[in-house]
Amino acid sequence: MPVVPTALAGSDLLQSAREHLSKGPVPDWVQAGTYDVSVPARAGAPLTYLYFSRQVHAETHEMHTHSVVRLDTMDAVQHESQWRLQLEPRTQTLVVHWIRIRRDQAVRDHTDLERFRILQREEGLEGFIIDGWFTLLLLLEDVRPGDILDSCFTIRSEPKLLPKRCSSFFSLPASLPVAKYRFAARFATSRPMQWKSSSPELAPVVGQETEETSWTWSGEGYNGVPLEPNSPEWYMAYPWVQISDFQGWSSIASALAETWSETPDDPEVQRIVKEIGDQETEPMSRVGRAVRFIQDEHRYLSVDLELGGHVPAPPGTVARRRYGDCKDVSFLLVHLLRGLGIKARPILVNTRLRKSLQDLLPSPGLFNHVIVEYELEGRGYWVDATMRGQGGSSLDPVTPDFGAGLPVDAAVQSLVPAPRASYQHSVYELRESVLVDTLGRPSLLAVVLRATGVYAESLRQQFKAVPLQELEKERLQACISRFGPASRMGELKSRDDRNANEFCVAETFEVREFTHRTDDPETHMAILGSHILTGALPIPDREPRKCPLALPYPCNVVHTLEIQVPGLQMTAPARQSLGSPHLRFSRTHKVSSNYWSVTLSLSTLQDSVLPQDLARHRDLVESIRSESVWQVPVPVGMARVLKRPDFGSLPLPTRKTALPAGKLLEPAAPKELPALPKDFRLSTSVVVASSDPTATAASKERRAKRRRDRKIRKVLWVITLVATLVGLVVIFFLASYTPHSKG
Repeated sequence: MPVVPTALAGSDLLQSAREHLSKGPVPDWVQAGTYDVSVPARAGAPLTYLYFSRQVHAETHEMHTHSVVRLDTMDAVQHESQWRLQLEPRTQTLVVHWIRIRRDQAVRDHTDLERFRILQREEGLEGFIIDGWFTLLLLLEDVRPGDILDSCFTIRSEPKLLPKRCSSFFSLPASLPVAKYRFAARFATSRPMQWKSSSPELAPVVGQETEETSWTWSGEGYNGVPLEPNSPEWYMAYPWVQISDFQGWSSIASALAETWSETPDDPEVQRIVKEIGDQETEPMSRVGRAVRFIQDEHRYLSVDLELGGHVPAPPGTVARRRYGDCKDVSFLLVHLLRGLGIKARPILVNTRLRKSLQDLLPSPGLFNHVIVEYELEGRGYWVDATMRGQGGSSLDPVTPDFGAGLPVDAAVQSLVPAPRASYQHSVYELRESVLVDTLGRPSLLAVVLRATGVYAESLRQQFKAVPLQELEKERLQACISRFGPASRMGELKSRDDRNANEFCVAETFEVREFTHRTDDPETHMAILGSHILTGALPIPDREPRKCPLALPYPCNVVHTLEIQVPGLQMTAPARQSLGSPHLRFSRTHKVSSNYWSVTLSLSTLQDSVLPQDLARHRDLVESIRSESVWQVPVPVGMARVLKRPDFGSLPLPTRKTALPAGKLLEPAAPKELPALPKDFRLSTSVVVASSDPTATAASKERRAKRRRDRKIRKVLWVITLVATLVGLVVIFFLASYTPHSKG
């Protein structure tokens, strides 16, 4: 397990923390506020913010916070009576003004620095993040429901990156009531400050004092905005205000490009580049080899102990130690690709804001992840170097749709949109085949799944993380939930073609009560429905909605349900197609003697539905659901047909591997661990995309071979038919021939 560096361990940590902590008066530039203790509590809310204020001084780099919270429930007492605050010891200092508990007319002051405990908790360690922050903790005694917690403090920052710039983001809690709030910014009039807010009504009051300007946003009676079900992650439902003096994204990109020192001559980087170059000659294969080397041979570990986490560790250091965070491994991958003659650069993104990032003012604090952009055949692709077990070729990388990002490139002038994604190669194809028995024996159910693209990535991770026996239990229980009492026949079978990015699963079950009795003693009823479609498309409530409704995106699902039973008499309904700007749905049928099947296809075209389009979307979802459930009458007293040899077998591979399997690069010999890296406090996340692969010579040869095979089969079929007809004619002639005797 990683340890805390000596410079910040034990008594040195406490001493460093104490030096950054003091008690003092409120700065004179702060606008004081008042609050009303008689504000009623909102039903269901554990606490009420009587007053919430956050104010920034751009010239002194100070952030002042004043919070007055009434603890209305015991649950609020449980969580709020341990007052705590996190500080970054290398760039921040804290001045505590007061921490008080008010009960009726009595006020108790707890602002005693000797009672503060200083902890280095490394709260992100479970997520493999070491940031070196310390937590200031104060245990408040004798706190009861109805008490008011009044805390006031100021944090002064000395940023290492762009220290003369200022940007900040204010927001109210999404679901808690705030009786009165104030946001304020003070800055030199000469500073080119800008502001933006969540609504036109949230505009500042402008103040002018000598050479300084102040902006103040204030309001009362905010009741919170309850988070509506299935809201997109990128949608900010709460009120917010942003300030920034960055005139464009280019200044941020240039500053990062200057601090991200390139070291292409590092011996370890050159060794890896040469090894990949010797193994692969084609650019596409080189990219794939380099990406897999980073993803498979480097573990994720963020060590954020210098420069506020804005600078990656040297690529050679990352390659030697075989770990790093997103910016570390991304910067190493960029070095490898450039060394292999591939144009590449790092891209800063936000895993949550995604496309909302384009609507905000430029600020370096808006990013929390780094990926890589590379160029092949004149087209750009994005890849996440921290993702595990990815498959496919370099022309169809499975990467989340981040909406937009900022390249670490001095020539960049603005955010760049994510490459246009094509999701046609991410398909979840499920086939459920039932050999129905109405004579008293169990029916047989075969479940065959073929997943590609994003779905293959998900299954690959699931099968890697969960033991096979647990997966078999889960999938058996899912079968029982849908079809009734059932038992597994044999083991669950799977095949993972990582190069083709295809994952297949096959299993069979005995279902004891697949059909249900009806009023007709000679007929049972089989009820078939698509749990995939109903799960992917919940019916929106009819209540008015303020937030967009999130859709599963990408979503390309093909679900085939088929049954075989002697005596089955069904007709094929007409094809059905439904659609909107948000999704497409189709239904087709196949019917023959003793056989019936339905194939349902669903694709989403966008990631959300706006509130004004919900009524039409609701009607469409209800129509799709009604088209996805079927009642099939089957005759009683029929034994199930014999199963074919391929019943419940894995499907044949759809194509050969696109990339040579090849041996991954062997790790370099372990060397002395270098100094801990400069780090960028960025995190990772996951919704994915793939792009159209270019047809290869191998695929063309396979198609030609299939055409030749079809022609040969046709010729053989004709020869067999002709031979059969000739044989029948000869037999008929011999049977009807009567010899005549001589007379």
